[in-house]
Amino acid sequence: MKKYQLTNESIEVYGVKLYRIQSLIDFGEFKKGNLGGYIEKETNLSQLGEAWVHGEARVFGEAQVYDKAQVSGEAQVSGEARVFGEACVFGEARVFGDLQIIISPFYILIPHFYPITIFFDAEDHISIGCELHTQKEWIKLGKKIAQKHNCTGSKPIKIIQSIISLQKAGLLK
Repeated sequence: MKKYQLTNESIEVYGVKLYRIQSLIDFGEFKKGNLGGYIEKETNLSQLGEAWVHGEARVFGEAQVYDKAQVSGEAQVSGEARVFGEACVFGEARVFGDLQIIISPFYILIPHFYPITIFFDAEDHISIGCELHTQKEWIKLGKKIAQKHNCTGSKPIKIIQSIISLQKAGLLK
């Protein structure tokens, strides 16, 4: 049995047509008939579990939201991102690409690595897990991690540089 349907109400985001969702049954805190946020297609939001997209939130591309995950506010989940478990993406968060990022503070899941929570402070330090370093120190550490784990290419460095770029662009707070 389906828990939601796509309505005729739609918006366009980056040239992609997204449809507002509406619950078809009572589940979790949601009642039959409740309107939700916007998704491009049914594969973006699981019909199982209590996952939901609220308000003006948007999920599109190959992104998936499932389990008990919640996407709300003006958040956007896109690319091949996955939001699951009891994760909450809210505010103006952006979750995209093949990484899974939840902002303010955000959580990142890197394939073949452990989940990490990341915080920024006012003095240009980044705390990843229980380690606190400057941006330059993280770049050096990324190189050591790549060597230690025989990573092909420079994926740890690129990930750290991407985090720094997102923070400098004001997308991470």
